[in-house]
Amino acid sequence: MYSNLYLQNRTLTNNRDYEASNSITVGSNTQPWGTDKHQDTGDFIISSGTKVNMEAGESIKLESGFKLCSGATFKASVDSDNPTLKSASVEKLVIPSIIGNKYVSDSETYSTADSEYDNISWTLIGYNTCYDADASEFNLPDELKNGQYTLICKGEKNGQEAASSKIIVVSKSNTIKADISNALAETIITVYPNPTNNIITINFGELNIQNIEIVLTNISGNIVLKKSNFNSNTYNLDISSLPKGVYIVNAINNNANIFTNRIVKL
Repeated sequence: MYSNLYLQNRTLTNNRDYEASNSITVGSNTQPWGTDKHQDTGDFIISSGTKVNMEAGESIKLESGFKLCSGATFKASVDSDNPTLKSASVEKLVIPSIIGNKYVSDSETYSTADSEYDNISWTLIGYNTCYDADASEFNLPDELKNGQYTLICKGEKNGQEAASSKIIVVSKSNTIKADISNALAETIITVYPNPTNNIITINFGELNIQNIEIVLTNISGNIVLKKSNFNSNTYNLDISSLPKGVYIVNAINNNANIFTNRIVKL
């Protein structure tokens, strides 16, 4: 049971009971930062025909944003002697499991094996992007850049929510843009050895290296190394000073990314 319960940004269409051993605060912007889970701001609405009971040990506060529609039933009680009895209508939801690969080099579809929810929603965040979807499955967007993302699956039943998250690492290898010349499109840059603990060798093949720039990023998309002005079509890049982990090698030609490859630093 919560000690202090903060409720906001919900529209209830099913009967619900809320209990807290200390206080319940209801409105559009009630939850302080630093609590276990921060909710988006928004009105707390009890729809017509819905019954909601609230019981707290010390106080129940109704603030701006609390809305009770015509035909709804709302009961609030403060009982300092017995604030710990759980109502039979309060359910414990199973946390939704996310099915799908962590490391992705192409398209991917994610789903959850838990079918007890009334609604399933998804949120993908990372690398200055955010995607939302309300569906049983989530298709990874094709336009994602290489890097690390967080996929959140949220399940809702009878007005209650449970959520889980999964880290996804996108690494699209040997990617060549369609708008570059045929000479570049037919040439594949090679990177080896992989994994390595100190030196990686980059072979540019027959590319005009005067127009090539190598950019090394971590899985969060932050640039850790950048090299240009090469004097040979085979270049040794020293990564011994970098922490162990996964990195992305990008080859840039005239502001166009013509090659991407994932390497592992041991």
